Amino acid sequence: VSSKSGLPIKCLTKCLNDRFNGSHLSDQLYQKISEIKEKKRLEGLEQKYVSQKLENVTDFNEMSGHQFEDYLQEYFSNKGYHVKRPPKSRDHGADLVLEKFSHTIVVQAKNYSDPVGNQAIRDIFAARSHYKCDEAWVITTSSFSKDAQIAASKLGVRLMCMKDLESL
Repeated sequence: VSSKSGLPIKCLTKCLNDRFNGSHLSDQLYQKISEIKEKKRLEGLEQKYVSQKLENVTDFNEMSGHQFEDYLQEYFSNKGYHVKRPPKSRDHGADLVLEKFSHTIVVQAKNYSDPVGNQAIRDIFAARSHYKCDEAWVITTSSFSKDAQIAASKLGVRLMCMKDLESL
């Protein structure tokens, strides 16, 4: 068997092994390729698990607000975010602070059955400044009032319902 350069594979392997002090390069390459394949396989399983878990949670109304925050914390952790929970007594409107690749997002979680109003938008907008975040999000199990949508548009706050999480 020959490589694209026309040299026999055995010759190339021998040259590479000689270059790397006699270590078995083909074994090292095989091990590295195996590690990469396993990592990709685990990432795929993790993504599938997160998606299935989201699909399996059908009644958020049975959760308390704190449980909903716990759920979002686990969800974003599984998506590769570093998640902080501000102390409840001094949260300044933030339930979670997410960080990924030096990009920070402050999140307010609203486990409501009624539409979220514009006060939540004003609160998270202020929290974005307080925590010096790049973005501000409000995530709800419900929907958003028209006033909340207008305020979010003006203030640059991202509004998300649960179905929007799957697109992240």
